[in-house]
Amino acid sequence: MLPIACLFFASVFFSAALAAENRDHQKVLLLSIDGLKPEYVFQADEYGLEIPNLRKMVATGASAKDVKGVLPTSTFPGHITLITGVTPAKHGVYHNRPFDPAARVSGKRWDWLAEHIQVPTLWNQAAEAGRTTAGVGWPVSVGASDIHYNIPERVIGSESPEVWSVVTPGLIKEIGTKARARIDAGEVEFAKADWERTSYALEIIDAKKPDLIGVHLAAADSMQHRHGPFSKETIAALEEIDMMVGILTDAFRATDPGAIVCAASDHGFTSVDRVLRIDAAFERAGLITFESIGKTYADSEIGDWVAKQLPAGGSSPVFLKDPDDVDARERVRKVLNELAADSANGIAAILEREQIAALGGNPDADFWIDLVSGFIASHHLDGSLVAPRRTSGTHGYSPSLSEMNSAFFITGEGIPAGLNLGSIDMRNIAPTLAKALGFGFPSADLPALDVFRALEETAGNEN
Repeated sequence: MLPIACLFFASVFFSAALAAENRDHQKVLLLSIDGLKPEYVFQADEYGLEIPNLRKMVATGASAKDVKGVLPTSTFPGHITLITGVTPAKHGVYHNRPFDPAARVSGKRWDWLAEHIQVPTLWNQAAEAGRTTAGVGWPVSVGASDIHYNIPERVIGSESPEVWSVVTPGLIKEIGTKARARIDAGEVEFAKADWERTSYALEIIDAKKPDLIGVHLAAADSMQHRHGPFSKETIAALEEIDMMVGILTDAFRATDPGAIVCAASDHGFTSVDRVLRIDAAFERAGLITFESIGKTYADSEIGDWVAKQLPAGGSSPVFLKDPDDVDARERVRKVLNELAADSANGIAAILEREQIAALGGNPDADFWIDLVSGFIASHHLDGSLVAPRRTSGTHGYSPSLSEMNSAFFITGEGIPAGLNLGSIDMRNIAPTLAKALGFGFPSADLPALDVFRALEETAGNEN
């Protein structure tokens, strides 16, 4: 007679195999690793990176080391493309922050609200298909009723009861004590907020067993902004994130051994050591006038304006106060082209409306200043137009800049080991995950990737 333990595990294995044979969908864990450059994984040895879990995803599943992103290559627009399969021009999240002509202080308003998304998302399509959904730290998810268990990006790191009120009612009361214990035990130097996200995600996976959960891990982005790509701080953060990838994968696969696990990044990164003071150029050209002028745009009292910019790191959309004013448009075009003509200003291109539309950028932008790698847009008004700055990192450039390429990895039942997907578009990802979840995603711009071929071929051979 077999020992009871053997009978138990044999029963579990048989049940899992039977479920896999009869399944009409798979569970999906979507891990967003903010700012993950492909080189970190595909050239890990060169940078001394210990990331066994991400490297295992490459070995056991499908991966792409060249994922073209969106305009701008920024966190919020990229994350919404990941879950909608369309460009910012269609999904409506054009920037991390909405353009507000009256705003003086950068960063005070963020595009937190899910109601700003104008197209179907993985969350709402999954919910309509009867799947259970969850999200931890996902940008632009405040008020997303189709995320059944939701801890939005807005609340991570906040201690405000008002901010935490946007979490799914009752969820923190149910899982908070266990998650807090994990968080307190796991706090480390480089990735504290990500351990918080991971801890809440683990408790949701254990208690709710969602069919779809998205988790945003952001420490690598923070470290690259502060210290630059490939810095020792970034390496340390990525090694911690890799631990989280392993822990979350194991926990999710415990609920379904055949589950799909996907890791994707929203943009790449490049080092910067110079600034272009675009607002200073606009002020000196008479495109902005001030009642009182300070060191920065935020320190000044604006009088009137013809054109304003909204810096996105390595690029900046430009908006006309009156888009129908033909003379003003020509005046702004002349100023921008003169700036671009001097290579010392670090402008790669001035995009016009047609080019912005072709890249799927904000349809309200009248022009777009795209900088060369190494430059960042600045709100400062004093000093020379171009100035050195402490070396750090940024993103937000046009997706045509190769340093902005992101990465994609997917493993699970039916996905061939070691499949190289080559170059893909970020818009391919949402329909691919929808296919795993068992429903179509016709609103996406592009089709699902051909990553389930092994399962499909097996099914075909059985017919």
